[in-house]
Amino acid sequence: MNESTFISSATVSSPPRLPGSGDTQGYVPVSWMAVAAAAVSGLFVLILVFSTYTAFTTRRPLVLPELLVLPAIAIVLSFAARRLINNSEGTRTGLLYGIDLVNTSWWLAVIGGLGYAAYLFAIDYSIRRDGEAEIQRWLEHLTTAEGDPEVNFNRAFLRTLEPGRRTGLRPENTQQLRSEFRDPYTQFRQCDLVRLCSRNRGVCQVNITGVRNWSSRPWGVECEFSATLTCPEGVFPLSIPVKGMEPTTAAEAAAGRQWAVVIPANGYIIRDKVQYTDYGALLAALEMSGGKFGRDFITASVQGPHIQHYLYHRTIAPLEQSELWEEQARASLSRMALVGGPAGPLPFFTRDSFAYYRDKFLTLPNEGIPSPEQKNLFRTIWYGSGLLPPGSRLRNSPDTQDILMVYADRVEVQVPCELPFPGAGAASLAAARGRLIVVSRDPALLEKLRQLREQARPGQLASNATLGQILQEDFRWRVVRLESDMYRIMPTRAMPGEPGAEVP
Repeated sequence: MNESTFISSATVSSPPRLPGSGDTQGYVPVSWMAVAAAAVSGLFVLILVFSTYTAFTTRRPLVLPELLVLPAIAIVLSFAARRLINNSEGTRTGLLYGIDLVNTSWWLAVIGGLGYAAYLFAIDYSIRRDGEAEIQRWLEHLTTAEGDPEVNFNRAFLRTLEPGRRTGLRPENTQQLRSEFRDPYTQFRQCDLVRLCSRNRGVCQVNITGVRNWSSRPWGVECEFSATLTCPEGVFPLSIPVKGMEPTTAAEAAAGRQWAVVIPANGYIIRDKVQYTDYGALLAALEMSGGKFGRDFITASVQGPHIQHYLYHRTIAPLEQSELWEEQARASLSRMALVGGPAGPLPFFTRDSFAYYRDKFLTLPNEGIPSPEQKNLFRTIWYGSGLLPPGSRLRNSPDTQDILMVYADRVEVQVPCELPFPGAGAASLAAARGRLIVVSRDPALLEKLRQLREQARPGQLASNATLGQILQEDFRWRVVRLESDMYRIMPTRAMPGEPGAEVP
């Protein structure tokens, strides 16, 4: 074989090779499920970081439980993305620019969600613990028999004020509290739980069962605690709302969250779940009976002096004389027919009735002695208009509830009323608040109350006696006095078309 033939054969058998222009690995699309998981977990982290910064700068807790929905969704999407990728036989991937979207989303959601859930649990525990401690302290002021009852009541009232309003207030200064917080102080004194505790100081047992619900507010938290109070009157389920105000300054931050007990319009006791003892049922009947006796007196007093002096003999003077004056009342129609109109009520105008209304009927709170000017003003009101039921002039008055108190020598019911001030125009809307004191000193009633109180077993069923049957008993009520501070209150809005008047 010649040389040319050899070269030609070598050239044909070994042609030159060029490198390929294609990728060594084919393109695989990113799973949309993995992208969605990454987007949701990323959104959760961004919101959490921004909210944390806002909460830190405003000194507020980060309470957004609905935020936990995002990590839950991210966990579900991550799990679904991993299954989708594993079942795609290499046609889907979770990698994007070298980042494993599935694993990153999964761990962000798990760690971030669990961390924030633990934070919420700590906040919830703190709120429940601090709120329960506040209610325990508040109820201790109401139920303890140690110390001055008035001071203890004032301490409990101060806990219903927002922390900023308590500065400079002392529970020993009752007069200051009454003057600065006239309506809230009155509302708190006559609310159902306070009345119940006042009658049973030293014998109340309170069990706080937990938080019914709580919610976050821009200024702090609102909570509602469930509790049960047990005393000789029965078992009383309670619902106690409280507010926790978060600190807004560095100085307040040292003290932490501050609490205030809310005074609900409908009271703290859940009425339809109360279990009365026989003692409690009798007290409930006494409150209704004494309240009706007092309201009948108030309603009748507006009919003029002749009825007012008749009321003295029928409801104020010694009980033994009431039948005599009832006969006089029945005979008044005959006298009027025989002698004339003035002769009918004339026997009721006695020296005792005039002296009583002039000197003894009106007292200041806690049986204080009114000034001569206050006595003169009262006589003008009494003989001119009589007394009015609560709400007749002071439409939004909080003083509307009867207060029953039990003492060793008497049962007392304080019935609210209004003393209408004389005047014209807008001044005719002014009135003072008062309390008609109705008392029973019946020995048989007091002995029965003593026995029932000793025999009371809270939680056990009371007797079958109905409230109507108890109310049929004669409790021998008498009106003893009218309490009022004679402070003229002017409604905030005058009559249409008239200017408002200021309280002197």
